[in-house]
Amino acid sequence: MTGIGYSSLSYLQKMDVDILKIDKSFVDGLETESNSRDLCKVMIMLALQLNIQVVAEGIENEKQKQYLLEAGCQFGQGYLFSKPMPFLQFQEYYFSHQSLLDLAEVNLAIGDTEYKVELIKKAI
Repeated sequence: MTGIGYSSLSYLQKMDVDILKIDKSFVDGLETESNSRDLCKVMIMLALQLNIQVVAEGIENEKQKQYLLEAGCQFGQGYLFSKPMPFLQFQEYYFSHQSLLDLAEVNLAIGDTEYKVELIKKAI
């Protein structure tokens, strides 16, 4: 359940949630608003406690990336990594620059390229 524009903690009980996405509005305030920092940290801690993966959207600079890494965020997306692009272009770019795109320092040990492509398709 992604991209619907609203959220509720009750979904964590009612639905099989695999990934929690932190909205860009929270990421935007990481450098200037302690409220955004605290909320991001709590959301990440909650998700990790429930064995839910976390992705932050709208990462635009290294400071935001570093804060999210330190808070335990596993994945990220945003202009810091790349502008939007067609899937085939993304696939080619990802596999040739994978280390540049990884938010977390530790990746899943997946060597099978076909499996990675399937994971990417599911995430889109």
